Amino acid sequence: MLKAQDYATFVNEAWAYRRPLGYYSAATLQPYLPSEIESLKTYDNQKELMRTAPTTDINVSLSGGDKINKIYFSGQYYLQEGILPSTSLKRYNGKLNYEGKISPKLTFTAIANYSSTIRNGQPSATLTAAALSWAPTSPLINPDGGYNYVSDYMYGTGSAQYFDPETGRTVYYNPRFPIASVLTASSAIRNPLSFSGDQGTKNVNTSSQLLAN
Repeated sequence: MLKAQDYATFVNEAWAYRRPLGYYSAATLQPYLPSEIESLKTYDNQKELMRTAPTTDINVSLSGGDKINKIYFSGQYYLQEGILPSTSLKRYNGKLNYEGKISPKLTFTAIANYSSTIRNGQPSATLTAAALSWAPTSPLINPDGGYNYVSDYMYGTGSAQYFDPETGRTVYYNPRFPIASVLTASSAIRNPLSFSGDQGTKNVNTSSQLLAN
């Protein structure tokens, strides 16, 4: 992906070519000033979105018996974290076998298998597309630790901050641009990181199965 300086240069070229064709109003300001481009910081938002995902697999089995009774038990706990936020697969498996001789000619056998699966999945195409379309000059996280919703050239980390009472967000923006324009552009943006966490979107599918003979 483009670094911040290359990206800003291309955005300015697009603005210069498209403006005479009527794509922008006369009041549309140049996205990046030459004095701003050199000091821009590059944000790798794909890397920010992804994470290292460990896998845990624990298996336990017990068996024993005598001439009359025999028993076997096995259990599994499996957890696979996803590389995207709020994605995981958790599974519990249990198996119980029992065999007991009621008489020399009659044997009682019981077999039970239980499994439970919890899938927490997110629309990966939506998350990755959002990260790909996010400008490398704009981070996903603001300096105050909150989610950033200004995904383009109107973002700024200077003294220009605005608290939006409707959404409860603190907006960091470049003071060259009117705050009304910044809020309008950011109102339709969904930060991909906001899908995660306790307040994020959840997509949980739980299934359980018990088979017994």
